[in-house]
Amino acid sequence: MSRKYIQNRIRNLGLTQRSVSMTIGVSEQSLSNFINGSRSYSYRMYISLLMALALTVDNPIESIGKRPATALRETLREAIEVRDMSIRKLAELCKVNSTSLSSYLTGNRSISVIALERIIDGLNLGFVSCGIPTVQSVK
Repeated sequence: MSRKYIQNRIRNLGLTQRSVSMTIGVSEQSLSNFINGSRSYSYRMYISLLMALALTVDNPIESIGKRPATALRETLREAIEVRDMSIRKLAELCKVNSTSLSSYLTGNRSISVIALERIIDGLNLGFVSCGIPTVQSVK
């Protein structure tokens, strides 16, 4: 779901995949493959992409995100707390390793983008605008 949202965000901002890929330092083919699901990105690259498009993760009914994508751990921790959900229960729901999830949330390690996308969906979070995109149109 997040990849389709990213694709629509690029289109709605009137950007090209080329301009976005240049901004985050990857090839246009790499971005295209990420969006169509045939490749993944590192956590760091994923956050760079969200930041370039001025996106963050939050309650999808919000019009503006409370925290930037760089604060994703805090956003997820808060969402877990608000839902009074254990890490183990969330991990089971999202089919991710509970130790990996716990280590990610405490800042001790990164997490795969695929697992992250499952967690965002499992918490019923979505993408919302957060600031001004840093992508410049390329002619």
